[in-house]
Amino acid sequence: MRTQWRRRIREIAGRPPRHSADTSLMTAILTLSAGALLTVTTGLWIMLELEQFGTAVGGIIVMVAGYVLVGRHRRLILDEILAGIALLIWIAVELVNDSLFGGANPDLLKLWGVRAGLLAVLIVAYVFARSQWHQEHAEQEKV
Repeated sequence: MRTQWRRRIREIAGRPPRHSADTSLMTAILTLSAGALLTVTTGLWIMLELEQFGTAVGGIIVMVAGYVLVGRHRRLILDEILAGIALLIWIAVELVNDSLFGGANPDLLKLWGVRAGLLAVLIVAYVFARSQWHQEHAEQEKV
């Protein structure tokens, strides 16, 4: 019912219908084609080795792209900078954590214990950094 309502509103406003299904299908086809082409040209072994770094590299790409896009319009705020630092720290600790406690028979208790400890440290560091920033910001407003 809701899609019919939206379609009717678009007709009244004189706007063309969306073609999001075509776009998403084309995106999926291009993504699968690019993955297959990359696997054929580099080899399956290299793709399997690179796959383990996919999430870390993807996170860094998204973070840098976000910094570039935001940096064009305004200065970065403290939360955005801290999120980037936290992402890099998380990736570094996760690589070390996986090499120490991962493998064929991973010690899940230690893996998740390190992750929980890191999360607690990052939360405490964030709260401390925010409180310091607010104190410095308040002092600058007084002057």
